[in-house]
Amino acid sequence: MPISLAYYIQQNNKVAWERHHQKSTRLMHDSVLCDQISGKVKWILHQVGRTRKKTHKIIFEFTLMRGRACSLQDLKKKSSEGSLPDGKA
Repeated sequence: MPISLAYYIQQNNKVAWERHHQKSTRLMHDSVLCDQISGKVKWILHQVGRTRKKTHKIIFEFTLMRGRACSLQDLKKKSSEGSLPDGKA
């Protein structure tokens, strides 16, 4: 059974999770989405390095981009450049 994204964040980035918990609870608890992307999130974190700042950015890029198509390469590039999507459809 895949580890949910919410659980992954809680275990690996508690500061960011606690700081933004109320804002992102609705997004994080979409269990189907979490199960689908949790492996990709872990892979990208491994590729760019697991610093708190980058972890935070990557997690929130995934939540903001839900429902939109994006490639792993695009997401990795954006996270390393420090840009975030605006969160609008």
